[in-house]
This record gives sequence, C-alpha cells and structure tokens, in this order.
Amino acid sequence: MENETLKRKARLTAMRKAAAAKTEAAAEAAAEAAAETGGDIAKDKGNRQDDGADVTEETDRTERALHDTVEAAVSGVVEEAVARRQQEVEARELDIAAIAPKRANWDLKRSLQQRLDRLKAKNEAAVAELIGRR
Repeated sequence: MENETLKRKARLTAMRKAAAAKTEAAAEAAAEAAAETGGDIAKDKGNRQDDGADVTEETDRTERALHDTVEAAVSGVVEEAVARRQQEVEARELDIAAIAPKRANWDLKRSLQQRLDRLKAKNEAAVAELIGRR
C-alpha cells in the first residue's frame, strides 16, 4: 500500500508541475504577443488585464481538470484497496488452519501440569519405598 501511495504522490507532483508549466507558457506567450504588437502603455495595460483574465480562466480550467483527474485517480485506488482488503478478510475467515490451535494439546497440558507434578512426586516416593523394602 505504501508503494501505491508513493506512486500516486509522484503522479500528483508531475501533474502539478505540468499544470504550472502550462500556465507559465501561456503567460509567456501572452507577454510575447504583447511585445510583438508594440502598443502603447495603455494598450499594454488593457492587454494585460484581458490576458490576465484569460490566464486565470485557463488556470481555473486546468485546476478543475487537475482536481477531477486527481479525484478520479484516487477513487480508483481506494476502490482497489478496499476490494483487496475485503478479499484478505474473507480469506482469513475461511482459513481453518487459523482457527485450529498451533499446538493442539498445549492448553490441556497446561491445565494438567500441576496435577502431574504432584503425582510424579508421589510416584517417586512410592518407587523409593518399594526399592527400600527389597
């Protein structure tokens, strides 16, 4: 999942750089067009305002497109992750080996160990007594 996160982060960074480069290119093109017309200061101011409005509209469009693209990419990734997680949960639920204890008699041995210790001590005492009688 971390790998997918890093890939998504790289894609987002690349898309942001592309959008920024596109707006810079549009601003440079507008500046070159204004320089080529060689108009008066008043005309340049008017062009800048118009070009600025065009640039902001274009920026808004690219941001919306970027946002839409990011949302679409993220929704696909999220759906895949949820589906994968659901499959893992189902596989764990169906895995009978996970239900069975790893050591089958562990809890039985633990509960009987104290009784066995007492019996072992009594057994050794009885054996010692029998050997002593011979």
